[in-house]
Amino acid sequence: MKSWTACIAAVLVFTISSSNAEAEQNQPLFNLAARYEASVKLFEKMVLRTRGIDRADERLVDRLDDATKRLRLGARNPRHLNRVFHEWQDVQKLHAQVEAKIFGKYTPNHELVRSWDEARYSYSLFAEEFFYHIENPGHGNTVRRIPSNSARRNSYLRLPQQR
Repeated sequence: MKSWTACIAAVLVFTISSSNAEAEQNQPLFNLAARYEASVKLFEKMVLRTRGIDRADERLVDRLDDATKRLRLGARNPRHLNRVFHEWQDVQKLHAQVEAKIFGKYTPNHELVRSWDEARYSYSLFAEEFFYHIENPGHGNTVRRIPSNSARRNSYLRLPQQR
């Protein structure tokens, strides 16, 4: 009976340690998704505080905020990159739509521009890390040469307007 208990304990310890190691390895993707979500949330607050923005445009920014939440949740477990990829596609479209609506329709506002710049910067950091996870899922401390004409890489980096 004691040998079974020891065997089960060993399996549990192995399982927990391997999942913790995997979570630590994929932490940058989740952290960058959380940073992007926080910057979009700040931008949404600025949009809501700014007078003169239509309700439809406020709802579009809210949809982007909701999409970034789903992206962060998907990035928590990058083993399922398919889910993260589908959420990323939604975020890319909404990101471009929000930028076109808010900055193509209204006069510039310094607070909006500043918070959007942070959102764009966080967006680009997440995109770069996501690219690394797509091309080399266990990239950790290793590197490898990526062909410059990689159709797979280009399909993930393509902006929504180019599709």
